[in-house]
Amino acid sequence: MSNNMSQLKGKETIDQGNRVEIIRRMFEQVEIDFRHLVGSIEPMPFPQVDLRLEFKSQPGLPFPVVATLQGDELGLGAGEGFWCEWFPCGDSEVRERFADAVRGVLSGQHRIVEYRRRERIVKAQLQRKAAKGWETFATWSLARFPLMFGLKMSTLQNLSLTQG
Repeated sequence: MSNNMSQLKGKETIDQGNRVEIIRRMFEQVEIDFRHLVGSIEPMPFPQVDLRLEFKSQPGLPFPVVATLQGDELGLGAGEGFWCEWFPCGDSEVRERFADAVRGVLSGQHRIVEYRRRERIVKAQLQRKAAKGWETFATWSLARFPLMFGLKMSTLQNLSLTQG
């Protein structure tokens, strides 16, 4: 085992320098796989953010998507209201789930369901296709237990895109 990696409770851990390089390669691969979209990778766009991959709203992508590395945390934002974190990013299974989420949103295989009270988003869910409809696998919420009555629901899904 190299001095850059160690085992903690059976999970892989990676030092910060290698972490940034591993995630940079992941972000670069996403840019290559979705080369028909304009994306940009920016190192340290803010003091607390190590790396950011951003796809602005554009023809072929009706809403913005951003992926970040912040310390040991991977973040995914889409549309106006969805934000979720995956950690620790040193765990290869966590990185795979995160990469699946990013690719799914960009390809249209996943969707974001936003819930608004008045005009404010109070909850957003990341969903993937399942045998019977859609299943939620990540949720952002303004309140721990938001009241679900009186909400308007809208869906963000990249239906305009075919990968490749």
